[in-house]
Amino acid sequence: MENILKSSGLVLVDAVNYNRWQYDQLRPHVGKKVLEIGCGLGNLTQYLREDAEFLFSTDTRPEAVEFMRERCPATEEFEVRCADIFNETSVLPHPPFFDTIVFSNVLEHIEDDVKAMKMCADILRPTQGKLLLLVPAHPFLYGTLDAESGHYRRYSKKEIIRLAGLAHFKIIDLYAFNMTGALGWFLNYCVLRRKGSHNSTQDTQVSFFDRYCVRPCRFIEEKIRPPVGISYIAIMQAKEF
Repeated sequence: MENILKSSGLVLVDAVNYNRWQYDQLRPHVGKKVLEIGCGLGNLTQYLREDAEFLFSTDTRPEAVEFMRERCPATEEFEVRCADIFNETSVLPHPPFFDTIVFSNVLEHIEDDVKAMKMCADILRPTQGKLLLLVPAHPFLYGTLDAESGHYRRYSKKEIIRLAGLAHFKIIDLYAFNMTGALGWFLNYCVLRRKGSHNSTQDTQVSFFDRYCVRPCRFIEEKIRPPVGISYIAIMQAKEF
């Protein structure tokens, strides 16, 4: 199971401080009716369930959805489906009623990212809702783990702005997140070119970072936004035609 789930966030399942820090970037913008595209193993889902009145989470991998259903059992306010909503739009409630889409570490897995962004805008347009986007940052950081995980790309700020324009989104906020993680990523996957390092829940570097580094890093980045990061976070709103 660990080998199957290596690209689904397995290594971060127990990284409670980091998962919370990541989610807290999105939390002020989470609405009442939320669609989570690519929930993985529920590292953000566990918090979204607390804040959303209704949460509909999807993932394309049956093994990830199976894990999720055990971790976060379905309720009247929460449902998880194994589906690719960009090719199986019929799985969504009709008409779509979501005021928030959470799109975290997924867009880089989609070859036609412009089409995916436009479809998100179509889902949100009736309510002028928000897209909460988190993607891997900086093309120069593309390394062995990106390739192993099936990433088509890492994103520059310029590319995110271009995508937003093509998909008719207004950017409310856009910034780099987790500079220390970016430095570690560069060393591990660009310089040392490590492989298979995210294959289990046990990773010394991740455990050390989560336990000892997240709090000071979070404190610093709340005061001063870093010039680089392991991710870009973009808060977008669908434009009205």
